[in-house]
Amino acid sequence: YDAGAIQLIKLLKVKGLRVPGDLAVAGFGDDPAADLIEPGLTTWHQSPYEIGRQAFQFFLDQLVQETTPDLLHIVPGQLVVRESTGGR
Repeated sequence: YDAGAIQLIKLLKVKGLRVPGDLAVAGFGDDPAADLIEPGLTTWHQSPYEIGRQAFQFFLDQLVQETTPDLLHIVPGQLVVRESTGGR
């Protein structure tokens, strides 16, 4: 969750710790703010469209089927490396 990771970076700065020098921080969600904070936040990106599409398909499958559905759905993603982990 990027918002929590961004708040952590701010708190670490207040405490005098260096990111990534003393601690590396990464998030999840690729929020637009992840590229605006200093240092930029390394994060995991997944398509919100694809997450929604798969969730809706799961819902539709529930309406049609009376069996237990497959609960494992993999949404492809990618690591967006920025400065908070020593990247770029």
